Amino acid sequence: MYYQKVIRSTNEWVFLWLISILFVFWFLAKDTFIAQATSGLVAIFSATAAVIVINIFVEWGFHKYVLHGMFPGFLRNHWPVKSFYEAHDGVHHVLTPVAHYAILEEAQTKSSTFPFWSLPVFILIYLPFLLLAQAFFSGPIILGGILGVTASYTSYENLHALYHADYELFWRERIETPGWRGKCWEKVFEYHKKHHADSSKNLNMVFPLADCLLGTVA
Repeated sequence: MYYQKVIRSTNEWVFLWLISILFVFWFLAKDTFIAQATSGLVAIFSATAAVIVINIFVEWGFHKYVLHGMFPGFLRNHWPVKSFYEAHDGVHHVLTPVAHYAILEEAQTKSSTFPFWSLPVFILIYLPFLLLAQAFFSGPIILGGILGVTASYTSYENLHALYHADYELFWRERIETPGWRGKCWEKVFEYHKKHHADSSKNLNMVFPLADCLLGTVA
């Protein structure tokens, strides 16, 4: 099934990339890596959690302005925004309208995920900001940033695959669970589906904090 294939592939690539990135960190800045890796679980968790929360808003902005091309035309029509916009808004959303929301056919998988090399690119984009923050604050900021971006990326890809899973095979049983659990599952299912009905709404994928605070909940 589509979602199982995507989740398995995503997690395999994430594991390989994360090990490689941590090795490069150790190789290029051994003392810094060791200091941050041994700074304690609380410090590492706190730095990672802070980046994950920040990423909720980054995800919202990236989804709105890049993936759906809501930048002004002179920015939207040039690389790299144009390539992201055409792939996501012009392909993925066209192949998965509300009437055909579940990804059931191979043709629908086109542009439904980021390229396999995306994680290290996202971390490289974050790196200058992490280095700047590290210059002003102590703690495992670089390590927490790497882990936070990895967690956000993995959650985004895995949840997106689940949102588009076959309703009969994955969602029906959960939504029809009696009581509050079934209602929660229904809200989760409907959240991203409503985004495919109106791409200016429900822009968060992992957790709808930015949607709630910025008024884009459908």
